[in-house]
Amino acid sequence: MGRVDEASGRIPIDFLRLIGAGEWDKASAMVADEFEGYLPQTSEQMTGPEAFVGVLRLELAGAEAQIQNHQFSYDVWDKEYEVAVQVLVTPTDGGPKRYFIGFFTVDREDLIGGANLYFAECGSRPEARRELTNTY
Repeated sequence: MGRVDEASGRIPIDFLRLIGAGEWDKASAMVADEFEGYLPQTSEQMTGPEAFVGVLRLELAGAEAQIQNHQFSYDVWDKEYEVAVQVLVTPTDGGPKRYFIGFFTVDREDLIGGANLYFAECGSRPEARRELTNTY
């Protein structure tokens, strides 16, 4: 059985750093064979480490990925971590920046067992919100 500590909750962070460094085989080794993931915006399903790493390889190729925020919690009942990660993706060719938000589960064996991934381009603030919000 895996650790019940902060190191287990950081596994998706370590995984994404390997992806960013182009360490595809090492990243794949951190994903459970039974992995199931989803891209809800496009109704796509990913099954297995090869599909998951392949999608990220396509989506993040030619870009710098900067982890900006992450949170995790431990589900005592299911004995797995739930990890949310926010990543700013900046294309090296000067293309539009995007955000990648991932919701991961880390199983008892400290492997990534599932994920829901969302990609969204950065844009300008809508005029209707200008009086309600500030930019940073």
